[in-house]
Amino acid sequence: MMIIQLTPDYPYAYYSLGMAYEQKGDTSKALEYYYLYSGIEKDDAMLNAVNKKIKDLEG
Repeated sequence: MMIIQLTPDYPYAYYSLGMAYEQKGDTSKALEYYYLYSGIEKDDAMLNAVNKKIKDLEG
């Protein structure tokens, strides 16, 4: 969480937190961070991957 405070525009921090919450089984928190990630990521391949994760988690 500290990395987000220091560099809030660093997309990988949000993605990492999303993955961590997903592994813990906290879908709502995972989605929250994946959404934040998708708002700042500029790489199309990574955006496609996270959008697929979001769609899968939303069911």
